[in-house]
Amino acid sequence: MKRTRIQRSALSALALGRSAASALALGRSAVSSLAHRRSAVSAPARGRSAISALVRGRSAISALVLVMVAAALGAFLAHDSFVLGQDSAPGDIPVNVGLPERRLLIQRAGETVAEFTVEIADTTETQRIGLMGRTELPWDRGMLFIWDSPFRVSMWMKNTLIPLDFIFVREDGRIAWITHNVPPCPPVGDCPGYGSPVPVSMVLEIAGGLSQELGLRIGDRLVLHDDE
Repeated sequence: MKRTRIQRSALSALALGRSAASALALGRSAVSSLAHRRSAVSAPARGRSAISALVRGRSAISALVLVMVAAALGAFLAHDSFVLGQDSAPGDIPVNVGLPERRLLIQRAGETVAEFTVEIADTTETQRIGLMGRTELPWDRGMLFIWDSPFRVSMWMKNTLIPLDFIFVREDGRIAWITHNVPPCPPVGDCPGYGSPVPVSMVLEIAGGLSQELGLRIGDRLVLHDDE
């Protein structure tokens, strides 16, 4: 849909540009004719009048061409911006819904230091979408990515609208690394990845800056409770 509208706008702009070019050609012919007629008159006063008329004619044609080109370009850019805005609207970003939820504890020396209700992302598609399109994430909620085998995971923030903490978790449930307060991807340019320094089998995403507020540390242990 985006390409079709842009192509139509481009064709309209091209048509207006051709009209402007035709007007310019006609204007040049008129000016040339006027110049030839005026050149036949030898009187100085008539010569000066011919030169003034030539200048005024060229100025009028230039102004007309500029107005037509500006109108065509403005219409094209306005339509193009509208279409691009539609495609990048939050409503077009995929959002995970209806994922299974589990209660997650983070413990240190047998004591619980934090507790979350987490959505479980354990398929390729749910992990691809992650927390895309969410405009908020309560302090007691998160998303837990789970893989069958540990590997060096790299997370990114494509289509993510809020800052997040990435908590990388080893196969034994211990926190291996925390990347704090990761911002959304910039509107232009590359969207960087944030990787784990060691192989992990889980990544917990929570609200940006919350890990530091709760005092979470490398070595803390995640305990995932089954649904009751």
